[in-house]
Amino acid sequence: MARRRFDPVSFVLGCATVAAGVVVLAGGELIEEARWLLPATLIGVGAAVLVRIGRRHAGSPGAAGGAGTAGGAADDG
Repeated sequence: MARRRFDPVSFVLGCATVAAGVVVLAGGELIEEARWLLPATLIGVGAAVLVRIGRRHAGSPGAAGGAGTAGGAADDG
């Protein structure tokens, strides 16, 4: 089996699903005893999306200023 890259969004959603399952299996009602789950999941997904975007931009060559330099030179002429 081929090794896959880490996906932070899937990881956060999987952790939220496991947490919801633990609350339900422990005998609690999800709505009453896990009011923190939805906000925590949304914050986690937002952070995971930022991590994913940051990795995408850090990995692309010339993303730091290559396009801006070429565009600036074209405007001067």
